[in-house]
Amino acid sequence: MLLDTFTRERHPAGEAVLRNTRAQAALPAPGPHVEASREIVGELIVLPEVNDYVTTLLSGVDLRYEFPYPAVGPVGALPRPGTRRRRRHAVAAARTPPFGA
Repeated sequence: MLLDTFTRERHPAGEAVLRNTRAQAALPAPGPHVEASREIVGELIVLPEVNDYVTTLLSGVDLRYEFPYPAVGPVGALPRPGTRRRRRHAVAAARTPPFGA
């Protein structure tokens, strides 16, 4: 079932979000160590590779499943929004091995 793999699949994503949030929360704090870190981050962020990495990290667009995910098939294979899925699709998805297995 879908929920059987939830912890294994989503907890790493949640941990990454929490780590990033903690790092962002630390930067506005006062103190010489944090000010030095802010200066270094400010110097690094102008580098295109660093800017791309940080932008992707903070936006969360790097958190995704690889496709085609076995339970849903290739991108575009799902019914259009508003249409009903046939029961056999749900049964086949339930029998599909867990993501990453």
